[in-house]
Amino acid sequence: MTEARELIIDVKGMTCDHCERSVAKALRTVPGVHQVLEVSHAAAMARVMAAPEATAERIERAVEKAGYRARVKAGRREGGVSCARERAVQRVRRAGWDYTTWR
Repeated sequence: MTEARELIIDVKGMTCDHCERSVAKALRTVPGVHQVLEVSHAAAMARVMAAPEATAERIERAVEKAGYRARVKAGRREGGVSCARERAVQRVRRAGWDYTTWR
């Protein structure tokens, strides 16, 4: 089995929920994308779990074909953020809340 990794993608041009669904649909067509974790027009980003065959070029091309601009920013191996609490803390940080008092 190939090792999955989380990819973070900057997506420009999304303005609404329909845009988010269009980008998610485009991401699902890329060979090697196992799961679309998040698509946010407010944050102008998407996150996917993908195998190595889901290259940055393939992902960017699929999103651009759907009518948006994309750039794969980062990737980390599955387990890089292994616990659900740490992922939740990261979401709180991105939202700008005080995560030190959040439980």
